[in-house]
Amino acid sequence: MTDVAIRSAKPNPKPSKIGDSLSLFLLVQPAGEKLWRRKYRVDGKEKKSSIGSYPVVGLAEARRRRDHTETLRNVRAIQSADFEKSQSVTAPVEPF
Repeated sequence: MTDVAIRSAKPNPKPSKIGDSLSLFLLVQPAGEKLWRRKYRVDGKEKKSSIGSYPVVGLAEARRRRDHTETLRNVRAIQSADFEKSQSVTAPVEPF
């Protein structure tokens, strides 16, 4: 995807997507609004998050935000897994 392709994207009667990479895409609304979105999965279910609107958020900034949110998501998953491990450890039982 390039900035020229984004600027030249025309609205259709239905919302259309222009894909970038690593789950980032631009949603072009019928009214002409262009919105950055990111797809991801949680427990096997597809979710979407908003990154911003074009031209307020350019291509480079949208990619940077996508990478940042992916990093945060990975850190939270690791922390959650560590927390679950610590909760599953049982304390030794003391004899009577």
